[in-house]
Amino acid sequence: MESGNFNTYIPFVELAIQLVSTDGTVGYITPLNYFTTLTARDLRAFLQENAYVRKIVDFGELLLFEDANTYTAITFLDQHRKGQFQYVSVPDESAVDALADLEPITINYSSLDPEKWRLLDDPAYEAINTIESYRPLDRIADIHTGVATLKDEVYTLVAGEHTGEYYTIPFDGEEYRVERDLCRELVKIPAVSDPSALVDNRRRIICPYRTTNWEDPGEAKTRRVEHEVIPPDDLAATYPRAHEYLEAVRDVLATRENGVGAEYEPWYKYGRKQGIGFVGERLYTPTFSDGPQFVYHDSEAALFANGYAVFPREENGAVLDAVLNSGVMDYYMRKTSKDIRGDYQCYQKNFLRRFSVPTFTPEEREHLRSGCDKRVDAFLAEKYGLDIELP
Repeated sequence: MESGNFNTYIPFVELAIQLVSTDGTVGYITPLNYFTTLTARDLRAFLQENAYVRKIVDFGELLLFEDANTYTAITFLDQHRKGQFQYVSVPDESAVDALADLEPITINYSSLDPEKWRLLDDPAYEAINTIESYRPLDRIADIHTGVATLKDEVYTLVAGEHTGEYYTIPFDGEEYRVERDLCRELVKIPAVSDPSALVDNRRRIICPYRTTNWEDPGEAKTRRVEHEVIPPDDLAATYPRAHEYLEAVRDVLATRENGVGAEYEPWYKYGRKQGIGFVGERLYTPTFSDGPQFVYHDSEAALFANGYAVFPREENGAVLDAVLNSGVMDYYMRKTSKDIRGDYQCYQKNFLRRFSVPTFTPEEREHLRSGCDKRVDAFLAEKYGLDIELP
């Protein structure tokens, strides 16, 4: 088992299969994320191809062990070939002491995909297949996580604190000035619940990068741009105040990644800069959310952090806004994503990318832009061909 990062429990599962007798059964308490993570992809394939799973008891968002912030499942394994296994979802803490009373559903091995296990009954499985049968989201849009400086307190400031061409930023008891032209708007996604929160956003981030190439976007309002970190000599010549400040915080930046930051060249580059690569309209989503909370933003310069952004390429941003915030998306994520305590789901790219969007007529696009939530949900359920109750 080679793909992804290594988790120590995985070889113990394989070892148990080798050691159990032909009439025996193994029960393991495992992290719940082995259903979906890249790390456990080979484990899923191993269990699926050999039909080793007999039963799974899924405790969902329940945290059962003190001092262990891990979501768990019990997986029962044996060596008998079979076409299906039982799956039990534990709804709440009151059911933990009465697991035998919970009604299991049957999971067919033929319905599983080792890329990610969706443990669903037949109606839900068919509905998810239908929702995924149109234009995949990662084909009509780019989905990216935001920038990660790994020392936000060094790079971020509030726009109200400026004098003329400069912002001020405190460090070690002194006030430093930083050129405004080197700073960009920063959207902290968890702090943005609707578009109105973006209107007065005064959060800024020092961005020591320059554009080297612009993509021709055609008719799309989103375009890809290429950046490079500004070399120290160029930074000192063009932005001397910012260079002075970044020199002052050099030792602090060196502590990033437990000291790996000391090897960064130059010392002020971000830890990760994925979110710099696109400008134009986008839809922000927090990484964890109790239902879809995509927020539309049309910006040429804003950077974002602590979440993901969907950058439309083959669909109108306002249309995607309506679809991604719909009951169809809510249903999809509740069935396919990872549950977190508090009825939250994970909205990482891994869980978003296979959601698909139908092709709409101009009249349908206008309806989506102007319709209320309930009208949009009813229209989309019919457009997708779904016969389900939406959240």
